[in-house]
Amino acid sequence: MKLVNCALSAFALIPASAFAATQSTPLPTYWTAMTASAPPIDGDLSDRAWSDAAPMGPFLTMSDKEVQNRATSKVTWDAKNLYLAVDMQQTGADQLPPSGMKRDGDIYMKDCVEIFIDSKLDFRTYLHLLVNPENIQRDEKGDI
Repeated sequence: MKLVNCALSAFALIPASAFAATQSTPLPTYWTAMTASAPPIDGDLSDRAWSDAAPMGPFLTMSDKEVQNRATSKVTWDAKNLYLAVDMQQTGADQLPPSGMKRDGDIYMKDCVEIFIDSKLDFRTYLHLLVNPENIQRDEKGDI
């Protein structure tokens, strides 16, 4: 099984707690296995590619508190792609009113998953991916 250090060599894909770290504070490291075959993109995390990947976390709210509901994330990769699985449980999620937001809207203002990928490891440029419970998405490139 081949391993890659995502935080230091290939990708910076880390829990929210790491964004509070400074450059003098070591960032959490997440090791993930390269998968022999791409996982199906179907929302079912019982595939071997996901069972071989270690869970990531803990995850924090914007007010720096650990999330109240269960949240897990796993990452794996193959020669062509990076795969990310996020499983979040929220009490009453089926009763949330529609947000009325459209793709690339300000979905970060409400419940959503945000992913920052710093592929250059420069703590400056990044890819920012967001998705909310309605599967409304936003993507953007950032340069601090």
